[in-house]
Amino acid sequence: MSNLLIVESKNDKIFIEALVQYLNFTKIQLDKPICFEEDDYKCLQGLDQAKLTSTFEEIKATIRKKAIPKVGIIIDQDSDTKTERLNWLNDCLKNVYPEAEDIRETSQLYRLTTIEDQITEFACYFTNVDGQGKLETVLKKIKSQDSTYADCLEDWRNC
Repeated sequence: MSNLLIVESKNDKIFIEALVQYLNFTKIQLDKPICFEEDDYKCLQGLDQAKLTSTFEEIKATIRKKAIPKVGIIIDQDSDTKTERLNWLNDCLKNVYPEAEDIRETSQLYRLTTIEDQITEFACYFTNVDGQGKLETVLKKIKSQDSTYADCLEDWRNC
């Protein structure tokens, strides 16, 4: 029985996989990213509600076959407020699990009992710095050396 972790993009997945391996968390399996495009450019405008809903549908089908005790969701907060992001996430969750309890806080587990009486707990975390941003924002904030190339790449992506 493995826990499942959902991330937003393939870059997030690479970083989180390295972190999970470094911390030696052996009972965590990373799912495919929500926004996976060959060059990831389609994900630059934010998350897609249909893709996250589809991911929840896949999880629901998987839970019928094998238990997943906990599902974690790590997505960027971007320019949304925490409340706006939570509402958005709950809308996606309710499309697949109408009986699900609303996720009211980040970093808290919320219990979901499926039709088959299997219990799965959901939690979420929004990567941000001071209530805004994404994983890249966090990494730039904690950098220990000059990041001229990363800053240049960010400017290119914005362009």
